[in-house]
Amino acid sequence: MIAQQFGDQTGAALRSRLAHHLIIDAAPGPEGWSHDTEVLLAAPTQAWRGKPRPRGWPGATRWVQLPGTGIDAYPEWMFDVPCVTTAAGLNAPFIAEFVMATMLGFEKRFPEAWIKAADDWKPRMSGTLHGKRLALAGVGAVGTAVARHALGFGMHVVALRRTLAAPMDGVQAVIDPMRLAPMADHLVLCMPSTPQTRHVVNETFLAACRPGLHIVNVARGDLIDQEALLRALDDGTVARASLDVATPEPLPDKHPLYTHPKVRLTPHLAWSAPGAVVKLLDFFVGQLGLFITGQPLKNRVPPPLSHPL
Repeated sequence: MIAQQFGDQTGAALRSRLAHHLIIDAAPGPEGWSHDTEVLLAAPTQAWRGKPRPRGWPGATRWVQLPGTGIDAYPEWMFDVPCVTTAAGLNAPFIAEFVMATMLGFEKRFPEAWIKAADDWKPRMSGTLHGKRLALAGVGAVGTAVARHALGFGMHVVALRRTLAAPMDGVQAVIDPMRLAPMADHLVLCMPSTPQTRHVVNETFLAACRPGLHIVNVARGDLIDQEALLRALDDGTVARASLDVATPEPLPDKHPLYTHPKVRLTPHLAWSAPGAVVKLLDFFVGQLGLFITGQPLKNRVPPPLSHPL
């Protein structure tokens, strides 16, 4: 039995493709799980975050396919299943486009450059990505896709990783986060959330940054000390923060990140694009074929739980 937590339309799409399997449309989160479920296509993290372990878990469940890259927000008991896999890299092209859009919007002064009256028709200077320095915190699938686009725009790219080996032609590697701080015109966070990366952007890091920095976070909110970020925005160290993630999600009403004039906040949508769910289903069906034939699955979460940069 295969349970999916993405709604009736997704269930219908899977049944049309997997006619010889029993597909159950389940509620998001552990409430939708049953003891008879052998394979679970799990809903995104918000449905699982902080939820208690279901009685009898994992039951008959032998494989859980997660819909995204990160595993940090899922409860630890989730990984008692014999096999858990992620969809790492599946939406990297969409996220990379989002990153480039935020950097171009910053340099070209959008939406500030848009005018609405004749009196506003005056020469204005806009910026450029060409020749600017991009610091990438993380060079997995997303970071690699961003780097390729950035190099195409003539940017200088430096990437934080575990070794000094260059992740790709044209990209310099560093192993110390503090090396990134003074280098960056744009800092893009696309690394996993771990105890070691939590608040990697903190008071000390921000104090070492070049004034006028643009920060883009498409990874996890807890990579940034949000109080330190607000102070850096106020003192001019950070010229703009383009945040697709925050801590917590959603932020409580009236949180200053909603209204700060230098913050562009989006509700964790960088991954989204027409066809994103279809891509996930294609990936899942391919994974199911491997599962049924006893072959190794892609993106298996290894014990102990860990992420590469």
